[in-house]
Amino acid sequence: MLLFAVNAFLMVAIPIVRIELQDTFSLSSSQVGLLTSIYTFTYCALAVPMGMAAARWGGRTVMAAIGLIVVGLVLFAVSSSFGWFMAARFLQGCGAACAMPVGTAIIVRAIVPERRGRALGIFGAGLGFGTVVGFVSLRFAQEVGGYRAVFWVILGLAVVTGVAVLLNKAVRTAPPHSREETSPANLLHGLGKVAVNPRIWLLVIINTTASAVTVAVIVWAPGFLEDQRDALNLAAYLTAALGVAQLVGNPAGAALMGRWGKPATLLAAMGAMTVFTAAVPLPPGLLPAFVLILIVGFLTIAPLPPVLGSIPEIVSRPEDIGPATGFIGVTNLIGMVSAPWIFGLLLDAYGRAPGEPGYLIGFLALAIFPLIGALAGLIYRLVTSGTDGAKLAARPAGR
Repeated sequence: MLLFAVNAFLMVAIPIVRIELQDTFSLSSSQVGLLTSIYTFTYCALAVPMGMAAARWGGRTVMAAIGLIVVGLVLFAVSSSFGWFMAARFLQGCGAACAMPVGTAIIVRAIVPERRGRALGIFGAGLGFGTVVGFVSLRFAQEVGGYRAVFWVILGLAVVTGVAVLLNKAVRTAPPHSREETSPANLLHGLGKVAVNPRIWLLVIINTTASAVTVAVIVWAPGFLEDQRDALNLAAYLTAALGVAQLVGNPAGAALMGRWGKPATLLAAMGAMTVFTAAVPLPPGLLPAFVLILIVGFLTIAPLPPVLGSIPEIVSRPEDIGPATGFIGVTNLIGMVSAPWIFGLLLDAYGRAPGEPGYLIGFLALAIFPLIGALAGLIYRLVTSGTDGAKLAARPAGR
């Protein structure tokens, strides 16, 4: 959970320091956007290598990742140029890439199957927790000490996380795989099997489409409320509220997974996300639109526990869990990049002012992403019917 919270802090940092960076260093809006893009790209691109490292070295991989984050935070805090800012964000993204693949591998190894859903719910709740706490604490830090203070505060959280890793025996313990099983050749062979597994690709589609809506809503929902619902200066509050929705949504997804099963939870979440995303621009007034956006934020994070919890039941070898989780993380980049860009193109084409249909068309187009995810969820439920519990019971229990 702390690992995911660090990721969320790193994500909200740039929006908080944006104005100061532009005023102090004359950065353009595109340069500020690149500071987020380089982080997001590295976070996704290095998910597979981090997953392979988790298979070989287990939770000790976290220490190397925390080291990269710390160096990146210090570099940003002491830098005064765009080039060094980019280098710092690159290092931060490299370290943050460990959270999902390494965390999932540790949980699967250390937690008995019947409690993994609860563990994954707590684990993923770090995103919402980090967004809410990060928004409040980092904004205060920026007001007191400027952009440098923001990154020193995140550095403190990263160090606390590193200490927690060192104190946790389950994280320090090496995975029960031989060096031969986790050799680069064997891990690449396992990754190849993962990449051609149809059920993994169904999870990829579900996770990618959910991530697409997550990012697009964060990017464009504040503008929608300000441009067409007269909610001036609401963007910051919406960011915090979306964090709360995510904080609740992840444990809720884990709870539903325990009650309905993973395939049914994925199908229900993606179907509901489709309906509520399309409905956002339909009702007049501020409050209904705001509530619908929060519901969408809740639904975007709910599929994460059943997606991560399904991986151990699909891969053929325990040492493939980390690489498989990394593979799903890499493909996140498709939705995270394409959805906000397509939404922006539609706004440019159809207008964003009151009475213009840009946002209506944008949200309807955005709803196509979870619709595709819902279709994948339906297929996933059909192909896993009757096996969701059987495979879990057949696997060795964790400690």
